[in-house]
Amino acid sequence: MAAPSQRDSLTAEFRIASLRIPSPGTKGAVMRRGGSTARRSSAVLAALILASTGGCGDPSAAAPGALAGLHACPGAGDVVGVVTQLGPDYVDEGGTVAGGVNTWTVGADGTLRQLTDDSTHFYPLISPDARTVYQISRSGEIEMDSLVGPDTIERWELEGGAVATIREYPEILDISLSADGRFLAVAHAIADPMFGVSVLDLDAAAKVEPVVVIGDGSGYAGTAAPVALSPDGGQLAYGFHRLDEVRGTVFSSVRLLDLATGKDSLLTDTNGKTVTDLVWSADGATVIVGLNYLPEGGTVETPLAFEILRLDPSSGQIRREDGFTFDISPISLTGDRLIGFGPSRQEGDIDGKSLIVFGAGEVSAVSLSLDFQPRGIDVAECSYK
Repeated sequence: MAAPSQRDSLTAEFRIASLRIPSPGTKGAVMRRGGSTARRSSAVLAALILASTGGCGDPSAAAPGALAGLHACPGAGDVVGVVTQLGPDYVDEGGTVAGGVNTWTVGADGTLRQLTDDSTHFYPLISPDARTVYQISRSGEIEMDSLVGPDTIERWELEGGAVATIREYPEILDISLSADGRFLAVAHAIADPMFGVSVLDLDAAAKVEPVVVIGDGSGYAGTAAPVALSPDGGQLAYGFHRLDEVRGTVFSSVRLLDLATGKDSLLTDTNGKTVTDLVWSADGATVIVGLNYLPEGGTVETPLAFEILRLDPSSGQIRREDGFTFDISPISLTGDRLIGFGPSRQEGDIDGKSLIVFGAGEVSAVSLSLDFQPRGIDVAECSYK
């Protein structure tokens, strides 16, 4: 079923930092594939967020630590970013169940509004001007309790609600948008077991984009994800993962591809750590890499540790810092301040998640209830420039 070309105002909203719950909306429908719209009551939404900062119980105190410094963008209302949330489950026509993911917009004051509720949308990105969301829609086919491709890239205009289909691929692992909003990099399957990256010129939709087959010269097939286009769209930073069939281990590295010359170079290997996210700073000077890993001597019961790498492509210099989140999004021009979702910062809360701002000597967190299971956040550049 094709996505509708228009959608009305959003049906549900709640606020990260202040717990102020507007009246449940009744003005329109959230797009749902193959079924009726599911609305959530205000009582359910009110229970989703439990805000705190540094253990303080005052919800209003969380606002400066969570979204301080972000501001609304011209012509974009109060929207500054997008958030993905796990659930509810997707159920096909035969009753088979798979884990679902939905997209919400986030306002400068922390208000979340539901954008999709069909449980088939993944990897949302917000345009630099906060007016457009790019995201992946899965086909609705289920294998081994998971949604599988083919995957379709969709463009959602937040003002007016127009939805357009850009391109379909067999399987998409990640997408990245250049700072001018012109180029979109897509990490996707080419032919089993090969993965590559296509770079779409969104100003020339009819143009056939080149497919860049990613590799590190080892001769082994690998996976390129996550991916991050430089602000000018001229370079692609990516995590590369390949199986060492001799040792039976996965080798991961961070690489840089010049899209004009085709030169592919190693920025750093990760020494066995997993690349969880990858972004450029808005000034184009730094590639910021999020890693997680099991601490030395750890067991299956040991919490994962996090690390941030700040890579200067021009000099090759690498700066290592403590990390706190699975995903990262810059909220300053140089990328010295980051925001993302990570394990709860509250003592004794081993299962919860937090929205965490860190960098430049700051670590602050908003704790989330177990009913809210975030998968990632992307913040528009206009909200902090």
